[in-house]
Amino acid sequence: MSPKNKSSVKSAPKKAISATRRLATRNKPASSRPKTTSSSGTPDQAMLSRMLELYEEHDQNAENAAVSFATIMQEFGMNDRNTGWRNHWKDLVSKGYIASVVGDKSPMFTSDYMFTEQGLQHVADSDAYSTASKMDKGSAAPKTNEDLHERIKSKLMNKRGQQIFDLLLKKGTMSRKDLSTALKISDRGAYFSYALLQLKELQYVEIDPKYSGKSGKKLRLTEKAFLPGQREQWYASLNTLEESLDPENSDRTKKEGDEKPADGKNDDGEEN
Repeated sequence: MSPKNKSSVKSAPKKAISATRRLATRNKPASSRPKTTSSSGTPDQAMLSRMLELYEEHDQNAENAAVSFATIMQEFGMNDRNTGWRNHWKDLVSKGYIASVVGDKSPMFTSDYMFTEQGLQHVADSDAYSTASKMDKGSAAPKTNEDLHERIKSKLMNKRGQQIFDLLLKKGTMSRKDLSTALKISDRGAYFSYALLQLKELQYVEIDPKYSGKSGKKLRLTEKAFLPGQREQWYASLNTLEESLDPENSDRTKKEGDEKPADGKNDDGEEN
C-alpha cells in the first residue's frame, strides 16, 4: 500500500475511558506520592487502615486477619492491576509492615498478607492512624454521636467523603445528584464516585427504602453511623432545631394544617 493510501485509512476510534477508571489505573512516580496523612488519604494509609479493621475484627490475630491486595482492591471497587496502588503495596512489603502468610516467594498481589510487629508499631506511632488506632485498639467506646462521627470521618480517604457524610448527617436523605449539586461538583467525577462508594462499602451509607425506585433513589446514613438506636433521635432533634430557628415557617405550616372552613365543613361539603 502506498504512503498516500496509508494516510487515507482511518484508524479505529479509541474506546472511551471513564474518569473513575482513569483514576484507578493511573500511575504516579514514587517521588510525587504525598506523605501519608489522615487528610490526604493515600493508598498506603487506606490499605493499612483496612488491614487494621480486619485485625481488630479477628481479635488481633494477625494470621487470621490476613488479606490479599486483590481482595482489598475489590472491596474498594478498584482495578487490582492499578500500577500506582501496586507500588504502594510493594512499599508496605519492603518496609516490613506486612508479610506473606505462606512465604516471600508467593505471588505478591494475590497471596494473603498479614501485619508484622513492625507494621503494628508503625500504625500505633503514626499520626495518620492515631484516631483510628485509639478507636480500634480497645479504647473507650464513643459516648456521643459527635465523637463517633469524628472517628468515622477520620477513616475516610478524602474530603469528599467527609463532606458527603456531613451533608447526609444534616439533611437526612439526599439523592446522588442533590449531594453533588450541594458540593458544586459533578456526580460522575472520580473523587465523588469513589468517596460515595467507600461510604457504602464501609456500611455507613445506604439507599433509603422510601426512595428506592429507579427514578428517585435517595441515600441516607445507616444505623451504624450512630450510637445504637439513636439515628431517629438524631434527626428528630435536628428538625426541632430547624423549627426553633425558623418559628414563622413552623407556625405557618401548623396553621395551614389546622385551618378549617368557617361552616365546619370540608371542601367537599361534608361535616368535619
